[in-house]
Amino acid sequence: KEGEETQTFTSKAPKFKYPSKVKKVTANCPSNSHTVTIKWKKVSGAAGYYIYRNTKKSKPSKPIKKISGGSKVKYKDKKLKGKKTYYYWIQTIGSYKSNGEKYQTVSAFSGSDKAKVNKFLLGKIRTIRWYFYLKSNTKLYKSKTGSSVKKTLKKGTKVFIPFLNPRINNDRIYVTNYKGWVKRGTLRNIKGEVAYKNKQALDWTTEDKEEFVNKKGYSSSTSYLIWTNQYTQKVNVFKGKKGHWDLVRSMRCTTGTWDRRTGNSANLRIKRHQARRDKTSETGYRYYYINLSVFGNAFHSPAWRFGTRHCIKAVKRNLQPDTAGCVRMSVADSSYVYHLPVGTRVVIF
Repeated sequence: KEGEETQTFTSKAPKFKYPSKVKKVTANCPSNSHTVTIKWKKVSGAAGYYIYRNTKKSKPSKPIKKISGGSKVKYKDKKLKGKKTYYYWIQTIGSYKSNGEKYQTVSAFSGSDKAKVNKFLLGKIRTIRWYFYLKSNTKLYKSKTGSSVKKTLKKGTKVFIPFLNPRINNDRIYVTNYKGWVKRGTLRNIKGEVAYKNKQALDWTTEDKEEFVNKKGYSSSTSYLIWTNQYTQKVNVFKGKKGHWDLVRSMRCTTGTWDRRTGNSANLRIKRHQARRDKTSETGYRYYYINLSVFGNAFHSPAWRFGTRHCIKAVKRNLQPDTAGCVRMSVADSSYVYHLPVGTRVVIF
């Protein structure tokens, strides 16, 4: 309009640059794992990468991971469900300046590679298998009270007893491998059978442990979770939250014997801490770093003779249960559990 001043603004349109795409992607999953390792070649000038995953050959709309920085060219995709084939793609992220403004662009998708996951939660809940050897030729009864006999078991026969054994009376006990009843007087030197015959596999892998507690959906009122595996005689401590627990420490322990077992439960809590507990003057020993749980037993150190450095109840190296129901650990390990927050959930199997 007449009398009005006008101004014309001119700006140069930015000329966008796009990074080169990743040329080759490799995805690999060992047959005994559920973690896929993705690798690719570094792209010159890359500011980062987007990683995409799908169980179909079609490209997904959202990445599963953004990696900042162009130097990292490997990513581990963990805790995948087994018996599935996973496809992976990479996009390069580029960071540039134009007319004083920063902007980011992404490359075209790389070609894909696939990996098959065969393993998922192979570890099952296990408990100790209690057994003993018959000290004489023994009748195998069909029931806990009747007189009908299935067969006679020879002296020295190895028989198994249920871990938590409701099938018992004052005179006879049920044996699982022969599915019958024997007289209790034949029991001698009851032992617990540990997890694996192969000494190289006495414990689960870190992957198995994390997968187990996350699959079970365990939660805790603190940022820690404790799982005592009586079958492997290990106390495993996790940090995180429900569905995202990471193993931070695994410790050897000794649990209760057959007649004074450590109770199985998935709903225990550390109720309180107690620095020391002294036994009577007759027994003359003391424990340290006691962590009491609701089932009445506790995590604690080995027992030490009063006034000496003599350990009289140590953690068993042969992985045999040996306590009156408590979970015995080394001094260092019991101290570690002692300093975990009250309210931490305790799972025992």
